[in-house]
Amino acid sequence: MDKSLPATSQASPMDVARHYQRLLGLPDPWVVSELVENLAQQTIELQLSHDAKSRFACPHCQQPCPVYDHAPVRRWRHLDALQFRTFLTTRPPRINCAKHGICNVDLPWAQFHSRWTIDVEFRAIEALQACSSITAACRLLKMSWNMLQGIMKSAVEKGLERRSLKELRLLGLDEKSFLRGQSYISVCSDLDGRRVLEVSPGRTAEEAMVALEVVPLAQRGKIAAVAMDLSEACAKAVRNLFPKAAQVIDRYHVSALLNKALNAVRQSEHARLLRQGDDVLKGTRQLWLYGPENMSDAMLLRFEAIAAMNLQTSKAWQVKENFAGFWEQPNAEIGARYFENWSASSLELKLGPVSKVVKTLSHYLTGLLSYFVHRITNAMSEGFNSKIQSLKSAARGFRSFANYRIRILFFCGRLDMGRTPATAS
Repeated sequence: MDKSLPATSQASPMDVARHYQRLLGLPDPWVVSELVENLAQQTIELQLSHDAKSRFACPHCQQPCPVYDHAPVRRWRHLDALQFRTFLTTRPPRINCAKHGICNVDLPWAQFHSRWTIDVEFRAIEALQACSSITAACRLLKMSWNMLQGIMKSAVEKGLERRSLKELRLLGLDEKSFLRGQSYISVCSDLDGRRVLEVSPGRTAEEAMVALEVVPLAQRGKIAAVAMDLSEACAKAVRNLFPKAAQVIDRYHVSALLNKALNAVRQSEHARLLRQGDDVLKGTRQLWLYGPENMSDAMLLRFEAIAAMNLQTSKAWQVKENFAGFWEQPNAEIGARYFENWSASSLELKLGPVSKVVKTLSHYLTGLLSYFVHRITNAMSEGFNSKIQSLKSAARGFRSFANYRIRILFFCGRLDMGRTPATAS
């Protein structure tokens, strides 16, 4: 019995074109009229066309209208086919609407002025979210840095258009470093929604207000509280835009301030002891910052031995530790009494850096006591800080604030940037 394989027929170019048309899911009247391969450059170009009598919906009123003329040839990057870079090309039609005049028609595969298809945009967004940098996504998708940056920018713009700000109640205002030196940005966050709302360059009151102005005018009276650092600029910005909102001093910024005072006392005492030939405080900076609960057994033994020597550093450390109890008080009234006792005992030590911190915190006591009403912090914003820092590291820094802002909102804004291809209708 003849068991040879049945003869097969070679597909014609038009059969291949119709195959790609089915894969693209093109609606009427669009067809793939020609397929052009370039093996040397590993590209496939699918030329799209429509019947001369086709009518297209007006993008404004959706009424079917006749074709007026065609725009110049446009080219869109599509998903790769068998590792070949694939492009769609056509001369987009323009219609003549009786009501709206001559208009560009909506194209089913891409925005009219885009350089990539909708499917490519979805794939690029997924790749960018998964990769550590745009450069890594470029290698994966075989796309240029400028194209992916454009896709990211477009996705953020669409996400901002879809974003709802109606339920805003609690905000965070924080600053992050931007370039080297004294260059900062102001970051406004939605604490309930756990998302970055806006970013503005600088940290003066006027510059911080630019970030806060993302909150619509009708919503500003509904903002109950804003978590912020110990900054007159932040306080002024919040007062100007949200006069009814409570200003809640962020406990993590207070902790950083107390640690800074403790380290200043240690440095001063270490220098004095060294002049006397005593290096007991050498290499102890981290011991005082860690806290006993975070130390290894060896570190704890050394810490306890030094703490028992009744040094000024030990007293400053105790001031810092005692303040932690302030946040555990049940209400503002008891919290105020706790603060009064803490500040009095701290000032009795007559340690310059400690006294300075006490005076600073006393100035912001109203904001500290507001914590007991709203119980909010910028802890989420500090979490964003590490994410933002990783973005800076992956990009090896940003020269453009606009690109920095887009990157932050893309990764930290929790924006709806469109459906994935699998769920798109």
